Amino acid sequence: SLPAPPTHGSRRESRGRSRESRAAARQLAFSTVGTPDYIAPEVLRKTGYDEKCDWWSLGAIAFEMLCGYPPFYSDDPSVTCRKIVRWREHLSFPQPSRGYGDAAGGAAGAPEITPRSKSFVQGMLCEASDRLGS
Repeated sequence: SLPAPPTHGSRRESRGRSRESRAAARQLAFSTVGTPDYIAPEVLRKTGYDEKCDWWSLGAIAFEMLCGYPPFYSDDPSVTCRKIVRWREHLSFPQPSRGYGDAAGGAAGAPEITPRSKSFVQGMLCEASDRLGS
């Protein structure tokens, strides 16, 4: 059998909690949490954000899967954050290395990123209003 549902206080108490939870939810839309490499610029700018920031994170993950490193990587997390905020100046894809993946060259160097893959990533690593899913 299922456990009994929890009992709650008066309606007035419930409404108070409801207001508090709505206020907390609004606060979450301005908080900064996450691994710096994948945080969207609007989150870092603290201008408010919505679900589109998740598309940015997916774009950063896709970039890393294609290139082998995060798109705005730095040893210093604060530098990473500055690069993300100024993403137009810092987003670049590696140029393919000669011999990448062939028998003579091994797996050293950068892979070739197809135009379709590059477009997919750029569709997520852009301004929120222009992102895939917008």
